[in-house]
Amino acid sequence: EMARVAAAGLADSEERRFVHSDTPTKLKVTGIDLYSLGDFADGEDREEIILRDASAGIYKRVVLQDNRIIGTVLFGETGDGAWFNDLKKKATDISEM
Repeated sequence: EMARVAAAGLADSEERRFVHSDTPTKLKVTGIDLYSLGDFADGEDREEIILRDASAGIYKRVVLQDNRIIGTVLFGETGDGAWFNDLKKKATDISEM
């Protein structure tokens, strides 16, 4: 995306706007799997779905705003990270899921 905007600028094109997109982060440190994406801060206009399984070492938190994923934190089991990222990027309404 940045390269496209830079090339458009060099070519004197009207299209010069860069829109930042969230980059998911996946971390594995000495057997700890952690994945975070987007905005997962608390807020009155947000809803949270949280799954905790202490015996399995799993924590999953999905933050929603207007039935769309705006943030995700996965600990212990991060396999769903790419799926959540796709839903977030596409601003998928998850109310029917």
